[in-house]
Amino acid sequence: MQDFLKIIMSNIISKININSDIENNLEYIINNKIYDIHKIVQSKGYKIDPVSLKDNILSVTNQLFIEYLLSSVNKFVDKILESNIWAVLGVGPIVKSSYIEYFNLFYKEMLLNKEFRLLFYDVYSVINSDIIDRYTKNLYHRKGYGHLYMFAKPISNPQLLTDLLKLSSLIYPVVLTPFRIDNKVYIIDEYLVRKDLIDEFLSILVKYINSRLGKIPNEVVEIALHASINKRKLIFDIGLNVRADLLRALITVAKFKSKQVDINNKMADTPEKSLITIFKQQVDFLGLEKNLIYELEMVTRENRW
Repeated sequence: MQDFLKIIMSNIISKININSDIENNLEYIINNKIYDIHKIVQSKGYKIDPVSLKDNILSVTNQLFIEYLLSSVNKFVDKILESNIWAVLGVGPIVKSSYIEYFNLFYKEMLLNKEFRLLFYDVYSVINSDIIDRYTKNLYHRKGYGHLYMFAKPISNPQLLTDLLKLSSLIYPVVLTPFRIDNKVYIIDEYLVRKDLIDEFLSILVKYINSRLGKIPNEVVEIALHASINKRKLIFDIGLNVRADLLRALITVAKFKSKQVDINNKMADTPEKSLITIFKQQVDFLGLEKNLIYELEMVTRENRW
């Protein structure tokens, strides 16, 4: 019966937009359609009550989600391992097959955690779109806010910055999910009280990431950490990290844009301009860098995105 349910649910999932609401949306559909699905299952000769059927369906769909997201990770890692970003940041030569295995095993384990999985849908939206590519290219040519920092050596061109941010996005949900190393569980919220504690957490995080994924450049992990922090919640300044601010902003754009597909959006402005205008109005609440959001809004105006 599991194989039959997998066919049914794969068909349903293929018609739902992939974003962090997908699991709740699918559960809503299952709750409303369980008796219709039950009739289909019974017609195939399977004997099961609706409650047990629902449990079986949820188990199957969770596995489908994990397989789908893991496939996305593997495709991305296979591509990013060809990037010059590793050599530029002093890592290399790398054994591609080993890194693919590290990432595959790690994310196969992490995606079992629903908290991590829900965060990863936002990463999926970023790495499977051209959002980062488009904005890094335009920010490079505009030479506006943060340009000197964003494109400081060795990250001297848009492609390197794009690869750096996308690689950091894979670490982003790791930061926000409790992790264990040396028989202790670490939670980022416990370190958001002092600047020196954030630096301490970064050291612990780098150790953890390297123990699971092989050598990952410190810059990648630091960007992921700072991008995960909502500065509105801090009573101190953690320092300037424009690349992390950009990643946080673009993950937020990708997240909200993926959800706009689920509604009949009839706003007069283009989707990204509308979103970034809203972000500008709520920049403090979202913990985004105000000057960067103004710059991104200018980019959307100029390109009519």
